[in-house]
Amino acid sequence: GGLAILHCSSFSLIILDSHTSPPPLETICFYISPSNANFCLCYIPPPISLTTFNTLAAFLTTLSSSISNLMILGDFNIHFNDPSQPIANELHQLLSDLSLTQHITFSTHQAGNILDLIITPTDLLPIAPTISVTPLPFIDHRYIQCHFLVPSKSARLPH
Repeated sequence: GGLAILHCSSFSLIILDSHTSPPPLETICFYISPSNANFCLCYIPPPISLTTFNTLAAFLTTLSSSISNLMILGDFNIHFNDPSQPIANELHQLLSDLSLTQHITFSTHQAGNILDLIITPTDLLPIAPTISVTPLPFIDHRYIQCHFLVPSKSARLPH
């Protein structure tokens, strides 16, 4: 587990302290200038209980209603590709209810599941990300690289 942000020094990064998540979620929300984009990195340690999912749902609901141009990225430890898992189905429904789209369509874990997600507002779909994946020999998750074209309208920083 754990989170880190690596960014080019030509960008300014502002941590959004007002959007910290309750345990057991680990998140870092930040704004990158001049990209006009807001990001939230998420890590959810396994196992994912219904209580943990409800905490995630409340957090995503707050984020999606208060931050524009939001991209949510991270290791959710939910088998997003497995319809036999109730929590995966709940996450699909939650994203639909919040008008959010999950972009990963391939395995992100060596066991063949989609655990790592890239989520954006559905209204950004015309500007879909380009995503590539690379297996790394020393970890069980794959390295995911994505490129976004961010709308030119100003991102709304939370109050």
